[in-house]
Amino acid sequence: IIFPLITFFYNHSSIAEVNNVDEIKLNYDYQTNINLSKKKEYILGTGDGIIIRFLALDSELGGEYIIGPEGFVNFRGIGNIYVSGFTTDELKKHILPLYAEFVINPVFDVYISKYKSISIFVNGEVGDPGLYQLSTFSGSTSGSEFVPTTMGNTKFFPTLFDAIKAAGGITNYSDLENITIIRKNSISNGGGLKKAKINLLPLFIDGDQRLNIDLFDGDSVIIGKSDVVLKDQFIKIARTNLNPKNISVFVSGNVTEPGLKVLPKGSGLIQAISVAGGRKRFSGTIEFLRFTKDGKSFKREFKFDSNSDLNSYENPILIAGDIIRVNESIFGSVKGVIQEFTTPIANTYGLYKIFGGE
Repeated sequence: IIFPLITFFYNHSSIAEVNNVDEIKLNYDYQTNINLSKKKEYILGTGDGIIIRFLALDSELGGEYIIGPEGFVNFRGIGNIYVSGFTTDELKKHILPLYAEFVINPVFDVYISKYKSISIFVNGEVGDPGLYQLSTFSGSTSGSEFVPTTMGNTKFFPTLFDAIKAAGGITNYSDLENITIIRKNSISNGGGLKKAKINLLPLFIDGDQRLNIDLFDGDSVIIGKSDVVLKDQFIKIARTNLNPKNISVFVSGNVTEPGLKVLPKGSGLIQAISVAGGRKRFSGTIEFLRFTKDGKSFKREFKFDSNSDLNSYENPILIAGDIIRVNESIFGSVKGVIQEFTTPIANTYGLYKIFGGE
């Protein structure tokens, strides 16, 4: 199956080549209201409400309909018609000849009166990959007030930002310059799917919302993975409301206050140990354990270095569920054993005898 590729342009951003895929170029005008310009791309489906409104207001052929579970609508005058997969413009062209069989020069429009809930699948480098239902709103604006309307003059779709946020935000390895959107194609464009590569990083660097595109029902969002932690990107984005504000990690061993610790997103290992009250005397190496999303785990041990840069080997940026253990030094371990053994007889003649007293 050959899927057409829609390419979204941002300045001179490069688009990865995809073999055996036709390329359809779609340019966005910075001054254009993207929500309105893209409404014509919206593909109708089960649960959507539509209005057929004829120019002759007294016409009995118009009315409001809900698309049924099988994708059909029983229109007055023309019967049960399959409408899923059409845009409103495509549906109008499809049913125009049917009305023309008994109406002279039928003039009507097709509007969306109610939008179905939108299900988006988010995968790749996000906190909680999965299927998410996102809210939509339709209506018109009057000054600063939002006024619902059956004409659907304004449509507020969830955006790419909304989907990533709903899926738990980004991970340490998320590559926001490499996001793939897969979307259903309309019937007149051949059906199937279309694909776009998007660089969302300018949204966080410059506040540029042009590529924070609207998402439609059935869209899939795949966040690319970097081979290394993109520290500067992660720290900048961690300060926004894209990610949950806090993470929980477990700090144990030779610290003042061991246990589960809540830290701001983007914190490092040194900060976690500090929140746990810092290392106690006679502390040794650090053991660091992490479980990955694919069920694997890795563990490393190293010397503590309070001057390590964030995102270095000795001070990794933490993710939820990380485990940190501060070991005792050899001297601390021996001291602990001696204390444990001698406590019951401390300050007694027996302790004096154990160590060779006469």
